[in-house]
Amino acid sequence: GYGKDLMATLENAPQLSLFTAALKATGRDGKLRGQGDFVVFAPSDKAIMRDLSVKDVDALVGDPKLATGLVENCIVYQSSGQQRDKDKAFVALNGKEIKLLKTRTGTSANGADVSSYIPASNGLIIVTDGPVGT
Repeated sequence: GYGKDLMATLENAPQLSLFTAALKATGRDGKLRGQGDFVVFAPSDKAIMRDLSVKDVDALVGDPKLATGLVENCIVYQSSGQQRDKDKAFVALNGKEIKLLKTRTGTSANGADVSSYIPASNGLIIVTDGPVGT
């Protein structure tokens, strides 16, 4: 499989530095270093700054409610079995659904364009052009 776990993979993705900082600030990073089959819908830094009106990492992690909301909207635990039926949505930590839809130009997750997929040893990072559930 792939060598790096989700957190190590996120830490090596400069365009995801805000989301990675939010994971660490909310204590969700440990889980993503462990065993599992996770899907992480990670919005790019540009998308977070634009859509959440956050100018830098301090503004994001300095607002625990915002950081927690962002992270819990974007992580799906134990995704295996959830997405086998293509009409079913993923269910994020906070219970919200994330629907992946094919669009003319590619794929969207709750309306946010999917820009890339980054596989990791314990799951998949889906990079999006916007937070999927806040």
